[in-house]
Amino acid sequence: MKSILLSIIVSYRDRDIQSVKRFLDSILAQTYCHRKFELVFVNSGSRIEYSKELESLVADYSFCNYIYNETRGRPWNRSLALNSGIKKANGEYILTTDVDLIFSNNFLENLIPKLNYETKIHSQVYLLSEYFSDWKNLISRPTDFPLSPVVSLGLFILVHRDIIYKLKGFDEYYRYWGMEDIDFCKRAGSLGLRTVWLNTKSSPIYHQWHPHANYSKNYLMPNFWYEEINFYYAINKSNLVRNQTGWGHLYTKNDRPSLKYFEGSLEIKYVPLPNSYTQHAKGEFINKLINQFELLNSGEGLVIRYPANLGKPNLKLTLFEKFIFQKLRKKLHLSGFSIVPSIELGKSFRYFSPWPDIRDIFWMLIKDSHYQMDFYMDTMSPEHIFLIVKL
Repeated sequence: MKSILLSIIVSYRDRDIQSVKRFLDSILAQTYCHRKFELVFVNSGSRIEYSKELESLVADYSFCNYIYNETRGRPWNRSLALNSGIKKANGEYILTTDVDLIFSNNFLENLIPKLNYETKIHSQVYLLSEYFSDWKNLISRPTDFPLSPVVSLGLFILVHRDIIYKLKGFDEYYRYWGMEDIDFCKRAGSLGLRTVWLNTKSSPIYHQWHPHANYSKNYLMPNFWYEEINFYYAINKSNLVRNQTGWGHLYTKNDRPSLKYFEGSLEIKYVPLPNSYTQHAKGEFINKLINQFELLNSGEGLVIRYPANLGKPNLKLTLFEKFIFQKLRKKLHLSGFSIVPSIELGKSFRYFSPWPDIRDIFWMLIKDSHYQMDFYMDTMSPEHIFLIVKL
């Protein structure tokens, strides 16, 4: 192992490259000796165009150890991304932080004397607004911005590497968004670590604005997943060691048979969407999906594809519109509609909409690994793709 005191671990997927450059420049400008720390930069499943830009950028920073984890088509898993970086880290102490941050030049120099085996260190950060653009003069106005809430622990967690290995890292059950930082800090605290908060004025850190990505965004995660991970957190508080089947796996293309689909070398069967989208049709679709999946041989894939703009109707009808709809319903040829509502006068109609219902159904099938060898979801492209490879 190299004689490195501190490893900084950051995770990334499809983020603004200019923000990353400002982060890297702030690490480059540190007054602390570059030979005594390293930056492990984990690109976890970015799209090809982002990855190419990122690889070109990080090549200019000698202190940066760039790692690509082949998790394309899988939900964002910050725990896995950080853990895979931790497994590659050489430092005695591990700092997990955010690629959207900008550190003041003397930050590491002031931080190093505070390192202690018996502590876990956190820091609040100053939140820059969406319209901030005075990057050259940022350091000269360190306290002009609001501070992040203390519950945002994931922005800055620093502990000795032994602590992380005792706990087997961040819990990789947490996917999409949320709870992995609170969970880890709770478990680390149960080992008797003392919590230390840094002085934000002496060595400020700044958070670059980006659109929120959390449980408040309906498109981000399946329905009730945030509630599920909170239940999981509550009932596992006393289980300090997680990831019993392994942690921090660094995936390669050979681990991802679903990617063969894009090369045309995967045996697949397509699941057509129903002609109508009532709740009854939703139930029939689920049965058809499971039946076809059961007929697959091991290593074969099941695919659902449809245009991204399908099934995003206006969900509110006026009473008059409902009345007219009911009067004309028998005369309408509805099979070509992207949604077929089942309406009772004066009540909200129930419907089956391909997005997000398909995502939620698919997530129920793949969130546990008992049935599948691999899977792939793409909800960012003009055509949504859901693919599962049978175990």
